Amino acid sequence: MKDTTTESKDAASKVKGAVSTVREAVATAVDSASAHLSEKASSVAETVKNAGANAAVYARDQYDHLSEHAREVAGRARDAAGQWQGQAEKIVRRTPLRSVLIAAGIGVAIGMMMNHHRRD
Repeated sequence: MKDTTTESKDAASKVKGAVSTVREAVATAVDSASAHLSEKASSVAETVKNAGANAAVYARDQYDHLSEHAREVAGRARDAAGQWQGQAEKIVRRTPLRSVLIAAGIGVAIGMMMNHHRRD
């Protein structure tokens, strides 16, 4: 019987050794996987951070470009309005009575439209 008992103890010892080896291997694999995932997470976070910074730079560039364009358009509109005003002033100086009658006619037409609008 000693042989069977000894064999059982040897087998149990071998199983314990194998379980211990497997535990160590699993712990090492988990540590390695955890480190790898941590590196990947850091890499993704850095990529997202860079994308955000790039988006901010792009948005600022677009804002600057559109602001400059708006200033140019506003300047051209001011110039055109100034020219139209100058032309209108010349016409009024050349034909003041006609200009007053046209303005009065426009006033009457607007008044009639507003009065008609109130009745509805």
